[in-house]
Amino acid sequence: MENIQFQSALDVEAGKVREAKDEITDLRSEVNRLRMICEGMWTLIKTRLGVADDELANLVNQIDLRDGKLDGKSMKPPQVCTKCSRVVSSRTSLCLYCGTQNPKTALF
Repeated sequence: MENIQFQSALDVEAGKVREAKDEITDLRSEVNRLRMICEGMWTLIKTRLGVADDELANLVNQIDLRDGKLDGKSMKPPQVCTKCSRVVSSRTSLCLYCGTQNPKTALF
């Protein structure tokens, strides 16, 4: 009986590993698709507007440094609730403390 329970637990964990691998594969595909879209958009901008590669590189560095660290991550400053002045989640504009719907402060 104990052996059956152990095997059942192993099967459950193996299923979780398969799901995680599938999710990683899906995420890699999405990243590759987004990379191609970004490259296509940059090629259009470069050819139609004459913007140079170093201009884009400098702008990317400026965006990266918004949080004070050149670490390859784009961190938004925290949004503050317009009513209670507490920090609002970056994923939503709804204040979890007072329920106020705050306007989005940035496009990205």
